[in-house]
Amino acid sequence: MMRIFFVLVFSICFPLVVNGSESHMPIFMCKTKNNKNIEVYRDGDMVTYSFGRSDYPPELKLTRSMADLEVAIGSVSGNEISNSITFSNGVYAYRVMTTINKVSATQEPRHGVLVKKKTKYLAYIDCVPETVQGSLLDLE
Repeated sequence: MMRIFFVLVFSICFPLVVNGSESHMPIFMCKTKNNKNIEVYRDGDMVTYSFGRSDYPPELKLTRSMADLEVAIGSVSGNEISNSITFSNGVYAYRVMTTINKVSATQEPRHGVLVKKKTKYLAYIDCVPETVQGSLLDLE
């Protein structure tokens, strides 16, 4: 009887744990050369950008609804094609992006975060290519 009870409890609770953990799996993540994580998560209509070191609280964490984000898939600018998602935070904007030089002999994607204050570019933080996981295309 105890075994049946355990199986029933496990079969009911396990899907809740699995479904709960799926929302915490990043659709995009990478590490920077300073060993910080750039992560984008989606949970239904809500998308979260997180930046900071592993095993520490994030230095910055922004959660926005899809309607409040600027998502650009397949944007063409000069020689580059890019996918990006922009999180606004007051006068600051954090654009997580992937770009590819479409005329280059080798099509190596570049990933990172572009930080702006109003219209002024403050920084571009590159991802270490070997650490990139996921794709911004998974937002759609």
